[in-house]
Amino acid sequence: MGLFTQNTKEIRAKVQGVFHNTSNYVVAVQHRSALRQFGSLIVSNVLNATDSNRTFLLYFDKQGIYEAETSFSEKSQFLLMPWHEISDFSYRDKGGHILLSYTHLGQKRGYQIDFNGAIMKDNRENTLSLIQKDWNRVY
Repeated sequence: MGLFTQNTKEIRAKVQGVFHNTSNYVVAVQHRSALRQFGSLIVSNVLNATDSNRTFLLYFDKQGIYEAETSFSEKSQFLLMPWHEISDFSYRDKGGHILLSYTHLGQKRGYQIDFNGAIMKDNRENTLSLIQKDWNRVY
């Protein structure tokens, strides 16, 4: 599965293979605030480097949030961030997408969950289900 060759079927198969369930995942793009995005643009121009948006698979269950970066490698594995290590969890509905943010062990993380696009096909239904289940959070 690679960024330019992956499709919804391959993503579902990967999630099914690991979690045996495909209703608790979303495909998300790393989200940065406007200020951080601007700073990143300046730094990348100065250093002549590229910093494209990174795409992730996020899976939510009672254990926590599992994250895997989509990449050109089949070997990308899911990293577990347990709920007890997560604080400041919030989301905002922006109409065509959801902005999800939380802090994991002091590191702020932000994602944009889009509803349009070839690999985002399951996002709307899965996100609505996860919101109804409070993202499968355990308090």
